[in-house]
Amino acid sequence: MVLTGHPHRLSGGAVGSVMKAAPSGAAFFAQKVKSRIVASMESPSTSLEFFDDDYWLSHEDYLTSEQADFDVAEILSLLNGASGRLLDAPCGSGRLAARLSLLGFDVDGVDLDPRALKLARSQQRGLSQKVHYFERDLRALLELGPYDVILSWFNSFGYFSSEDNVELLRSFSSLLKSNGQLLINTLDLHVVQQVLSEGALSEELTVRGRTIGSTAHLEGSRLITTRVSTGLSEALEKVSSVELFTAKHWIELLQGLGFSDVSVTKRSQPSLGDPVAEITVQATR
Repeated sequence: MVLTGHPHRLSGGAVGSVMKAAPSGAAFFAQKVKSRIVASMESPSTSLEFFDDDYWLSHEDYLTSEQADFDVAEILSLLNGASGRLLDAPCGSGRLAARLSLLGFDVDGVDLDPRALKLARSQQRGLSQKVHYFERDLRALLELGPYDVILSWFNSFGYFSSEDNVELLRSFSSLLKSNGQLLINTLDLHVVQQVLSEGALSEELTVRGRTIGSTAHLEGSRLITTRVSTGLSEALEKVSSVELFTAKHWIELLQGLGFSDVSVTKRSQPSLGDPVAEITVQATR
């Protein structure tokens, strides 16, 4: 996930994009953006509407086969030979779920986006080892499992309220087998705080005739991203809010929920996103 557009790009942008600190009083989104930031903090959960066509367009440079291969290599190195049943939550278009299934994992993929799931299912034709895909909210997983591994990749954790985020971690714990592994790829709040210490970041890129502008602003521990897209009959504005944690907070939080062997590591494989800010949280049930 990219810091602007999708919270995961701190060290660079897409080809043809421009990233810079938003100047004081800039016309870029003006007071409208400010009002949406305030509104997003009052209702921190991110709507599914944020993950629309413009979301996917703005991430074409990251969601590549090459990056998926890097991600799978990273995951396998962290699991150190673990196998069995795996939950990819959320799974998006299945770029990791399909690869892990072909490597021998029995994979369930969960996502709330029907378009992403349609793409994921279409890519299974002719494959002997298929992923089981489910369209549902991550807060409704109780009848699934149990799993040897639960995976939450591409900074996909933290889009609910603080209370619901903790409940999701509890749900992950209940779905894991004894000694099962939890892997969460996310951004380090401490690094994001440093990057945004002088104010918001803005980015603008043009993809297939559409101009997609985003601004990222930190409110407490939540990264607020406001995206405005032009090129249609009218400008479209969407807002996301994701809760981030420091490494220390992750360790304390997961240990408090009964996990053991909690570790937080930096990225080892190449990343087209934000290798400086990316961390992977790993814990044992």
